[in-house]
Amino acid sequence: MRFSPPKNVLRGDWLAAGPYGGNEVVLQEETNPQMEGMIHLSGNEVRAGRLRPTSITQLSDELGITVRIQGPFMGGERIQEIRLYNQIRRIDFRSELKGFPGHDGMMTVVFPLPRRGNPQTAHETHNAVTLRPDGIYAAHTWVDVGDSKSGTALINRGTGGYEIEGATARLIWLRSITQHGLYQAPEASEAGNPVIEYALYPHSGHWSESAVVEAAHSFNSPLRALATDAHEGTLPEEHSFLSIDLGGFEVTALKKADQGEEFILRGHEMRGTASRVGVQIRLPVERAFWADLLERSEKELEVQDGRIEFDCQPFQFVTLRLQMKSRSAAGAFHH
Repeated sequence: MRFSPPKNVLRGDWLAAGPYGGNEVVLQEETNPQMEGMIHLSGNEVRAGRLRPTSITQLSDELGITVRIQGPFMGGERIQEIRLYNQIRRIDFRSELKGFPGHDGMMTVVFPLPRRGNPQTAHETHNAVTLRPDGIYAAHTWVDVGDSKSGTALINRGTGGYEIEGATARLIWLRSITQHGLYQAPEASEAGNPVIEYALYPHSGHWSESAVVEAAHSFNSPLRALATDAHEGTLPEEHSFLSIDLGGFEVTALKKADQGEEFILRGHEMRGTASRVGVQIRLPVERAFWADLLERSEKELEVQDGRIEFDCQPFQFVTLRLQMKSRSAAGAFHH
């Protein structure tokens, strides 16, 4: 089946040729699995890529293209969806195994990623990024394989185990144990209809110069649409309460202070680079203070038409204490 990817998807060889197909479901069999201790893989694999699909369908809409692949796998059915967007470079995936019987081993989704020049593997850790060698490691929401010219990020949603070996990147889906020895743990087989959601984000330049973090975090915190009735309002059709217009900074909280009438804005530098940060707040902010993690004011910052600037070190956490111009304005936003 042939289809034309949306024009916003990055062109180029962002998947490499290799022994595995892209987005291939692979179970790595395990010998004498233990509920505790080391994992002993036998070297044998059960590969979906060796089984012919029963159907491949394509659906186009205003947002992009969805490709749906169905086929047999381990006595059940494999259903995989690939979502390509018109205006977003990220490629979303959803895989489901219907009627998985359980089988000793590690279920993974495999992508062959190109490793040109002097590639590095960057793992997102807790509000930081760590370079790691090949092997099995955990990451927060993404792992990026690339160099200063280009790379590909493999994004997870709640399944943070990765195995990187050469040009092969595996996202660990689950571990199935049917022979649980001294333990009575039938649910360790993971039998049933497991589902995994994940994404790829190919990019040019180094990961820190791209939108890898934004792509991963938006995938893990998708937009929520709420329906309401028709009524008059004071806000325009498009509005943002705050935005970052300078520096690589991510806001993680905007909340009422634990003590007092002020608000707390908290965030951190996300690209590993010291930079000047500019925050535009479209709320009636009268004064702003640099604060510690206990929300205690330390020094006052200049506020110009709701905009605040400050210097931020790599991956530094920042807490700002915001004083509104009136209690009524602050209370209206709070409610």
